Amino acid sequence: MLVSHPSSGTVLANAAGSFYGNTFIPTIYIQSMVKDASQAGVDYVFVNFVGIWLASTVILVVYALVKCNQPWFPA
Repeated sequence: MLVSHPSSGTVLANAAGSFYGNTFIPTIYIQSMVKDASQAGVDYVFVNFVGIWLASTVILVVYALVKCNQPWFPA
């Protein structure tokens, strides 16, 4: 994807920030809705990062299977 318009960077930065903020929704939900759930955010860091790692791994595997060892490189 070639980004040539100056406002494209702003749009992409806002999208990245929104995605980053949404990673905390499950933790906040558990802390507020589950009885006796830990209120320390650090208790959820490992699980959060494992989920991010698993999602990234699935995306990479699907990409590798679809591209069949012919990766796309922007010129």
